[in-house]
Parts: sequence; structure tokens; C-alpha cells
Amino acid sequence: MQVVISQPTYLPWLGYFDKIDKAGIFIIQDNVQFRKREWQNRNRIKTPDGWMWLTIPINKKECINKKINEITVCNNIDWKQNHWRAIEKSYSRAKYFKKFAPALKKIYDTDWARLIDINIALIEFFLKALEIKTKILRASDLETKQNKTLELIELCKKVKADSYLTGKVAKDFLDEDLFKKNKITLEYHNYNHPRYRQLFGSFIPYLSTLDLLFNHGEESLDIITGKKIISEGSNTKISQRIKRIMLIMPPRTIIKGKETKRVDPPLGLAYIAAVLLKHDYEVAILDGVVEGFENEEDIENRMIRFGLSLEKIAEKVQRFSPQVVGVSNLFACDNESAHDVCAVAKKINNDIITVIGGAHATALPEEMLKDSNLDFVVLGEGEYTFIELLKKINKGTSLTAINGLAYKKQGKIIIQPKTKFIENLDRLPFPARQLLPMNKYSEISSPHGNYVLRKPYASIITSRGCIANCIFCSVRLLWGAKYRPRSAENVLEEIELLVKNGFKEIHFEDDNLTVDKKRAERIFDGIIERKIDISWSTPSGVALYALDEKMLEKMKASGCYCLSLGIESGSQKVLSKIIKKPLNLKKVKPLVQKMKQLDIKTVGFFMFGLPGETKEQIKRTVEFAKQLNLDYSTFFIATPYPGTKLFEISQKKGYFSKEAEFKNFRYSKGNIKTSKFTPEFLEAMRKKAWLEVNFKK
Repeated sequence: MQVVISQPTYLPWLGYFDKIDKAGIFIIQDNVQFRKREWQNRNRIKTPDGWMWLTIPINKKECINKKINEITVCNNIDWKQNHWRAIEKSYSRAKYFKKFAPALKKIYDTDWARLIDINIALIEFFLKALEIKTKILRASDLETKQNKTLELIELCKKVKADSYLTGKVAKDFLDEDLFKKNKITLEYHNYNHPRYRQLFGSFIPYLSTLDLLFNHGEESLDIITGKKIISEGSNTKISQRIKRIMLIMPPRTIIKGKETKRVDPPLGLAYIAAVLLKHDYEVAILDGVVEGFENEEDIENRMIRFGLSLEKIAEKVQRFSPQVVGVSNLFACDNESAHDVCAVAKKINNDIITVIGGAHATALPEEMLKDSNLDFVVLGEGEYTFIELLKKINKGTSLTAINGLAYKKQGKIIIQPKTKFIENLDRLPFPARQLLPMNKYSEISSPHGNYVLRKPYASIITSRGCIANCIFCSVRLLWGAKYRPRSAENVLEEIELLVKNGFKEIHFEDDNLTVDKKRAERIFDGIIERKIDISWSTPSGVALYALDEKMLEKMKASGCYCLSLGIESGSQKVLSKIIKKPLNLKKVKPLVQKMKQLDIKTVGFFMFGLPGETKEQIKRTVEFAKQLNLDYSTFFIATPYPGTKLFEISQKKGYFSKEAEFKNFRYSKGNIKTSKFTPEFLEAMRKKAWLEVNFKK
């Protein structure tokens, strides 16, 4: 839960209520020292002659070293009548004056002895008028014993808040390390003042919220929070203005006892966030896996979902109050979680625009859009498509020109295929890792590649697309068939930035780090020549067909300590004729031996259970893995993910087993049944291979 702690001000401005609206609890800090010429007893309104101050007179002799809740009002002057007359004169012609004036006048007709009491009465008036439901407490009632930052932390703990939202100016004096130590997230409120319709000429910002309320009534809160934009003039047009986007990685599901919980920084979301920030959007990334990594929920048949609960995700969405929620759906087995997150967003506010992207969504956009809680599917790489979608929505123009987008129009599903990809990846900003809790990934240290040598670590992608056409892989669907590398200089620049920020290890997540040998050598040479102190690995695999001994030596010299090798099969026929992988098995053993000489840890990836494969060929794969004497071998059961050639073949020839549904599409489960093997055989063979190869000693 998020808390806002602010001093009480007189007739507060718009940003004051935007901050309160974002919080679960608002604590009025009435027990701090009163300061002259601040906002506690004055604010501005707009008159026919321009803006003017409304100031509550106080007993000045009593205000020295006094707390706000001890300041008394000087009632020798009829300030209440003067203020009301000024308000009435300035706003009696406003559209909503008559609606709110009676309640406000009661406040000005009341006798007030203390400044704090009228300020709280006015704050409560605004909260009711704006329909803000945030709970209000007084700091003086919570009896704190600390001062400054420690008092704020104590207040957070008393109301059980795990997040504190404060103004940007607080950054200059708050001790951020104390908040981290007490596990309280510190967020700074960055408010962009909206324009709206006013009386009396040109627009004047930063007035009391009275000005907005009298001119716009029920729309005021939406204008304050940016959900509506008002074009000035007699023909006022109201439309949605998107400025706040939340990108979410949903919690994941695994089979208990068969699979291990893994978590890595979601680079795809971080890239999209970086592009959004570049276009001046307010962005948050919520990694629902790492944030609730220890949380587990039993689903069915030994299956668990781990990560943030849907209730916690709802709290965080409500707190950030986005207008768009973008959800990642990489794998078929996590499809349900992605849809659940969309449902959470729509339940909070049906006006939230929901977008899903990722490999699974790209493969089955029509199926995805049958969900009434989903508005759009971004196909393939999403950075430019997502930005274009937001621009079109903001302008209210047609979506038909957007490449790689699926959506619903008049009850029909429209699919605009992905045909254009980003040619120059150097033009993309580096991933917005500052929006991720990077320390948590290293603390947990359970990346999909198993190994972490030095902490903290970060992942990086240096290329997109693949020249191979493996039957089981959906990379081409997501990134395209053309190999698109970033320049070596651009990659080195990012690595240097990561090292500067304290990272000691890099995980190259490329599908093809070494396909372009000259570029790969320039990267490795650059790390060596610039004396960059970094360790690195390739947890997603490296193309063996693009390796040689000279390359391996440079890799080792530049910090490589572990290589994952996509070997797949011990049968050349299966590799060439079924998988379609351009690898000559004769190259594998010499390269593995060279890696061992260089003291590079070796991890082998093997796969079986492909249509056309025989039991004998599967056994040959296991024997080949034994002969290689790798440090570790991982055995995957061929999984027919949507968007792969394997999915098409299995669907066409009826190879799907009875249990072949998305939640079971995972490498530990058999989903294909042919005349040569059953799912049960594949699962038993996987377990046998894993034990015999990895624990043969």
C-alpha cells in the first residue's frame, strides 16, 4: 500500500490532489513546524484582473517555533467574508459554481480558531467534490517519536505502507538509503500541470483547485490525473490523452517437483519502456515474477503459480493509475496469467486500454482477442508499433496503417501482419533497467541459464532475427528471418554503461551472438582492449556452427566463463532433415574439448520427441550427450509452441496428445504422440537421460 504524507495547505493546487488520489492513505503532517510565506495559509485564484492571493491572517507573535497544528487565526480582520466575496466575484459565472458554492460557503460562515482546522475542512471539501476515496489520518494522532526521514519511515510503518509517494523537491533532503533499509519503496511525484477552460482570458496554471472545480465540475479529477485533456476555446473538445503506461510481466506457472522457478529481467518490456520514456510518456514496469518470487499459489495437478498475486497486482495498478496496461505473453503456458492481468486492469477501470505482446500473442492474435478484457495485440517486436498505436489513439485517427497490430472493430477482429522490422537496432535506446528492481534478480540468482558467477548481473541482447529455421523455434515469428545485429560499438557502449553502474556479469541472451564472426570478434576484442572487467555467459545458447577455436580463445580472454550449446540431437539425420539446423555434429566434440582446455563451463541443450524421430535416434542423442562429458546437460521434450513449424505439423497430422493444452506446453511435458513414441515414453526418457548424463559418476 502506498502512503502520501503532506503538510496541510490552504485551498490546495491540482498536484496536491493528484498525489492523494494515487495513495491508499493520506497522512496530514500537522505536527511539523509552521513556515512563513509558504502555502499553509495562502493560495491563488483567478479574477477578472488576473490572479490574486487569498491569505489567512495568523497571530504572528504566536507562530515562532510553533507547529502547524498550534497556529491560531487572527480573527480581528474579517478575512472570511473578504475571501468569500473574492471567490464569489471571480467564479459566480462559472458553470459549476452553483453546484459547489453552498458547501464551500458553510466553511467560510464557520468560526475558526486554528489554521489546521479550516485547512482540513477545505481539504475534505475538495476530496468529496472530486470523489477521491483515499483515507485521511493526522500525523499528530499517530504519535511518532522520530524526526525528519525517520519520522516519515515511522509513519509508513504505523499504517503498514510499503511505498511512500512524495514531491520531487524532497529528493534534496531525504535519506533514500534509510527507506531501502526499511524496505519501503520511495517514489517521487512528477506532475505535469494540465491546461483547461478558464474564465477571463489566457490560461494561468498553478492556481487553487477551486478554479478547476468551478469551471469543470465532475470532469475535474480526470483532468487532474490526465485522463482527459481539454482544448481551450468556446468549442471545448474533450478526448482521452494517454500519458501513463504500465508494462507488466505476469506471474509464471511451473509443475512442482519437475521444474525450477526462474526469473530474469524482462528486456522486451525494458526496451519498450525506454522508447516510451524517449517520447515523454510516464512509464512503470511491474515484474510480477521477481516482485513476488517467494509467493506460490497451488492451481491444479501439482501446478503452481509463483509471483505477485492478482490482488497485489491490482493494488499496484490502482496506485500507478495507468491509462494503458501492456502485458507480456512469451509462453503458451503463461497465457492464462496474461489474460488474468488484463481482467484485473479492466476491473479497476474499464477505460484502461489493454495490450498484449510476445511470442504466444503474436502466434495467435485472433484467439487472444476473443477475450473481452483485451483491446490490442502487438505482433512481433513492439517498440515502434506500440508508440504508433498510442499516437493514433491520442489523435483519434485510423489504426489501419499500423504495421503488426491486431484489434477489434465493430465486432470483427482485424489483423495487420508484421512485415516491417527495425533495420537499425542502434537507434533504439538502451533498456530502461532503472524501472526494474535489478538488485532483486541478483539476490534471487535463479536465471534460466542456471549459473551466476559474479553479482550483480545484467542481461543484454545484441541482435535480433535468425538465419536458421529450426522446426521447434518461434524466433522468426517474433524477430523475423533476417539477422539484424547491433554494431559492436553500440554493444560495447552498453556494456561499459552497465559496468559503470556496478554490474560485474553479463548474460548474452542472443539466439545468434556469434553468427556474424567479424562483429563478434570486434565485441570480444573491444572488451579486452578497453580492459572491461566483466564475466559473461550465453544462457540462451550459442550457435556451434558459427564457432571456431580462435573465436573461443577470444571469448575466454574477454571474460567468458560458461557457454550453453544448442546441440539438440545426436543424430545428424534428425538435425538436418527434421530440425533443419545447419550444424555438423563432427564439429561438436573438438569444440567442446577446446572449451574444456580453456576452462569454459559447458552446458548442452538436447531435444527429442519430434515427429519423424525414432526411439533409436532419441537414445542416440542421450549416448552422444554422455560422450561429450559436458558440465551439465539439459533435455527438452519437443514442445509444439504456436507459431512454430512443429505446431503446424502436429496440428495438421493430429499428433497432439489428449493433454496437449497451453498450460501443459512446457519442455518437461510430452504433448506429441506419433506411431514411434508416446508422451509417457518421452517423459520417462527425459528423466532417465537427465540422471544418467548428469549424475553418472
